[in-house]
Amino acid sequence: MKKEGRRKWIVIGIVLLVILLAAAGAIVATVYLTGERPYDLAWNTMPQDGVLTLNTLEDGYLELSWPEGEKAQFYYIQVLRGEEEIYSILAETDRTCVLPPLGDREYTIQVQSGRRYDMLGRKDLVRFGDEALSVTGVFTPPTASNVTWEANPTRKTLEVFVSVGENETCRLEMIPEGEEAPAARELTAGQTTYTYGTGGELPLLSYGKEYRIRSAVCRTTRNLVFQGPMTDGPTLDREDLLGTKLAVACQDLGNNRYLLTWNETKGERYQVRMRMEGEEDWRTVAEIPRGEERQYVTGYLPQNTNYEFEVLALGGKTLPDSEYAAEPGYAAALTGYSPVGSTIWPVQDLKVYDTPGRHQVIGTAPQATAYCVLDREEGMFQIRFGDGYGYIDCNYCMINLTEFLGDLCQYDIVNSYQALYMVHEYAIPEVTDTVVAGYEHIQLADGSFLVPLLYPTAQKLEQAAQLAKREGYIIRIYDAYRPRMATVSIFDLAELSYFEPLPEQTNTGETVEVAPGTTYQGLMTDGRYDLANFLAAGGSTHNLGIAMDLTLVDLETGEELKMQTRMHDLSWYSELQQNNQNAGLLAIIMDAAGFGGLRSEWWHFQDNDARENLGLTNFMEPGVSCRCWMYDGEGWRYRQEDGTYIKDQTATIDGKDYTFDAEGRLKE
Repeated sequence: MKKEGRRKWIVIGIVLLVILLAAAGAIVATVYLTGERPYDLAWNTMPQDGVLTLNTLEDGYLELSWPEGEKAQFYYIQVLRGEEEIYSILAETDRTCVLPPLGDREYTIQVQSGRRYDMLGRKDLVRFGDEALSVTGVFTPPTASNVTWEANPTRKTLEVFVSVGENETCRLEMIPEGEEAPAARELTAGQTTYTYGTGGELPLLSYGKEYRIRSAVCRTTRNLVFQGPMTDGPTLDREDLLGTKLAVACQDLGNNRYLLTWNETKGERYQVRMRMEGEEDWRTVAEIPRGEERQYVTGYLPQNTNYEFEVLALGGKTLPDSEYAAEPGYAAALTGYSPVGSTIWPVQDLKVYDTPGRHQVIGTAPQATAYCVLDREEGMFQIRFGDGYGYIDCNYCMINLTEFLGDLCQYDIVNSYQALYMVHEYAIPEVTDTVVAGYEHIQLADGSFLVPLLYPTAQKLEQAAQLAKREGYIIRIYDAYRPRMATVSIFDLAELSYFEPLPEQTNTGETVEVAPGTTYQGLMTDGRYDLANFLAAGGSTHNLGIAMDLTLVDLETGEELKMQTRMHDLSWYSELQQNNQNAGLLAIIMDAAGFGGLRSEWWHFQDNDARENLGLTNFMEPGVSCRCWMYDGEGWRYRQEDGTYIKDQTATIDGKDYTFDAEGRLKE
């Protein structure tokens, strides 16, 4: 038994010897073939020109990263204070690790590479790199300061400025609210430019949302890049990127309607105001909240009138020493001559057609009934007719001059409040200073007048008015359409006193030398005329809507030119033979525009061409009013006889109930 035990141990010894000899042989073979031992084959190192990177996390910890070591399998990171190891970590895979905050003392951060190797059956042998990659310093994170910005709304750019020190750069992030991916930049000079808006790098956010500016300073030394914490900077909203100067554009839409548009500026709302030339006060016509479409469409504006428009930005942060958030914007327009929006009256019962081509008759527009012109096409006026629309012949309609020609002329229809008819300063009983029959609704509540004149004649008057304006004058109209009932009434009342002696005093208080016992007939006719030369007995061109009584006003002084008599002096003193130079000038202007006159009245002019071409023979009997539906480009309103509109109530019109809002517009 002892002999067998010795044999067993001899066998084990031989096996171990073989193993040792095999290992030694392997080592010898390796050395023979490569010239290196396993320890040498485990050689590794860190690049000595490599750079360490520290990135400051939100909690103050430091994320360390380093370049790849040659042949390295793992990395050993140490934080040393002098010779003392404060912190260490073994990084097996990623070339990154997190270090605790290091405060304001000096430390050394060292990264050493390593590699494992096998030798004599051991697989846990380690060889570290010959040289570690290290940096020594005070690792207080760099921080940004003085982040400022400046928006250029004209160019749609945002300039952002960040103060950085020597060897520092800045990472800047613009983060629109609701988006995760920031628009990031690396700044070397501390300034960068973003574009915003349509086609820009940044969207122009809706109101209520913000941009967040974040920045981080990065300090670079020979072998360390140290990025400080990402710091929140100012927040910007949409208004911060907007300017403080309004620019208003005015587009002519035709028919004396205008579209105002303007740029977006700071402020909470926009106020649109307008005024006519000569007016001191602005009228507010609209308020547009921010975020809504920045535009305003005017209604139909009076003809030949200068208008000024103003847009104000209100609310929010105002400009220094101002009540506005932006500098006001202005625009202007001179209206032209369009019948659209004007009041018209047929001079006879007119057929109403379904189209301007007169395809089908759909009804009749009664004589002297007021309508609003909605359009003019192929010689036809479009009007509201019943619950629909129709077309009537524009040549047989009178149009309101105050709407059609606007300020191109002046208007003073005295028959509607205090008739001037006299016989060379002597009042005519029951006529002078009265409201003439048929003129009861001519002066409106606001003091303006209805001045009806046949549309073709009104177009001709525009030529005369333009000629007068070029000469430095403006035409003042005292009478246009005169109802036949007024013509007959004036004649009949004047005839009652025709053979009566004149009163002792003139109506105006002026001295007029006449022989004792002189009658109205004598002073009026001088034996050469009769009453019918001054007053038509049965009908006149005024009753056809083609005649006017007018004079000239000096544009510079505002005074009427002195004629041989005043207006409506029913006497031979007013005859054309007595014309002074001013009356002669008036006659020349009106004749040049194609008007004829009467030999007994220097102020009377009529359109004989229209009378002949249109075959006008029907002397209109009634007076007119402006009572009708009116469309101003924004909605329908119902105008009453005094020119005011039904507002904020329900009213019955032609047997049907309609509801109107506070501005008088129809609620559909």
